[in-house]
Amino acid sequence: MNEDLENLKEFSKQIKSGELYENLQSKLLTYQKKKSGRKDKSIESFQKKIESKEIEIQKLIGEIIHLQNQLSSLLDKELNS
Repeated sequence: MNEDLENLKEFSKQIKSGELYENLQSKLLTYQKKKSGRKDKSIESFQKKIESKEIEIQKLIGEIIHLQNQLSSLLDKELNS
């Protein structure tokens, strides 16, 4: 009981001095920075993944066009023979 009373007195001192408020505010700011940092990183990683997929798609489109041209050439040769 005596210990609880001492804890209560210490807590009230922290409230009156503003120490508790500053501590909570500091922790909240730290949490928000971490949280927003994660979002930025995840957005950046998604953008990088999207860019790499776009490059892969462009390469595949190029290969498809090349194969279509080869197929057209082969069909023309077959028809002309």
